[in-house]
Amino acid sequence: MGNQNLNREYEDRFTKPDDAVRKVAALKALDLSKISDSELSELINSYFHIIPFTDGTIPAGTELFRARINKGNGLPHESLGQIYAPSSDLIEKYGRANKPGERIFYCASNYKLAAFEVIQDLKNSFSPKHEIAFVTVGIWKAKVDLHLACVFHDPQIHDLRKDILESFTSSQKRLFDGNISNDSAIANNILLQFFTEEFSKPTIKGDYDYKISNFYISALRHMNSFTSQKYEADKFDGINYPSVAMKYKGDNQAIFIESADTKLEFTNALNVICGNVDFQNGEFTTGIHNEAESIVNGEITWKREIYRPH
Repeated sequence: MGNQNLNREYEDRFTKPDDAVRKVAALKALDLSKISDSELSELINSYFHIIPFTDGTIPAGTELFRARINKGNGLPHESLGQIYAPSSDLIEKYGRANKPGERIFYCASNYKLAAFEVIQDLKNSFSPKHEIAFVTVGIWKAKVDLHLACVFHDPQIHDLRKDILESFTSSQKRLFDGNISNDSAIANNILLQFFTEEFSKPTIKGDYDYKISNFYISALRHMNSFTSQKYEADKFDGINYPSVAMKYKGDNQAIFIESADTKLEFTNALNVICGNVDFQNGEFTTGIHNEAESIVNGEITWKREIYRPH
């Protein structure tokens, strides 16, 4: 009887499907430029007593890539500090996973995707296809498994990514296995799709349009504070989400800075040239000009010769 009561109390905290649809519609109709972070957080928490997350793992040894546009003279950056997450005082706007002044380590699953993320300003060029950009790409390796929330609940993404569809289908079987009611499972999906859509918004009118995705990752970080020391390894390290710039062809990661500082190891850097950019289809051509020769005390010395694959 005790377990039944606990299950009933847990189920009662879920929003009913019709109510979830109505409240999601109300959130979508908000003018995010006119609501503060605290007001938005209070509103969402009053709507939904449980915020769902779907978890995944990036195995130890996995390489992650972060890019920065080269200096004004086109030369690559020469220190780790120039390509790592910037200091808080330099972060003046909302990003997809950060508030102003909040450090997040943004990275990607491959070097081309990382480079494409930082050349988006070429869209404003008279002829982007004829532009050339030089980018420094840092490579970090996960020293331990990274526990990330995954935001992939979107039919549009499933149509394009077979790997995500397979993972989604498997998770749905577990979700509807009878441990919770169908109504709770459906409401769970409605909320996960809403937050996925917020994380993968293709059109941004202003940085305030990132406020709801910011709420989501903030809720994830807040949940970590309730995890006991015994289960430290189960804390989330950030979020894994599909690349909007690359038309969902790869994954981006937003890793909490404390996890990036302690769980990632800087291993190499590449000087990359980018051209033939097709923003509409998320395609471009890259070439690795050279790589780091040595990295000592955060200072990068570059090889003179053209890069040759190992």
